[in-house]
Amino acid sequence: MPWAWWNGEDKAWHVPFRSFYELRRRWPAIEAAAERSDPEARRQRREAAKSTAEDEDAKAAETERRRRRYPVPASELPLDRVLMSHEGPLVVVEVTGELVPMETAARHHPWSSGLPDDLVWALWWRATHEELVKACELRS
Repeated sequence: MPWAWWNGEDKAWHVPFRSFYELRRRWPAIEAAAERSDPEARRQRREAAKSTAEDEDAKAAETERRRRRYPVPASELPLDRVLMSHEGPLVVVEVTGELVPMETAARHHPWSSGLPDDLVWALWWRATHEELVKACELRS
């Protein structure tokens, strides 16, 4: 909104009179956003989303993410180097040797479906800044 500003002390938006017509034009969208943000409305949406197929898929994906494992080809084990993944830059710390079930790979790692090699689980952590710098130095 033109000429409006946020006052952190008051925790309020200040809208000058010259923006009055713009405020009136945008008011229905502001009101709808306020209704969606109401704690009771948010609680009702959370309750309605429980036990849906999308909710179950989201829970399964989050559980898989918490396991901190990533499928890697058995022939190319990326130990002690930064691996770029859909999760971001990862450092593989251990390869378990356990084969990745095809249904798990297809559900949570769809990019792996066309690989000709068997996949095994690799345990990872997020790459630190120093590890990223080291990886860049090794590439050049």
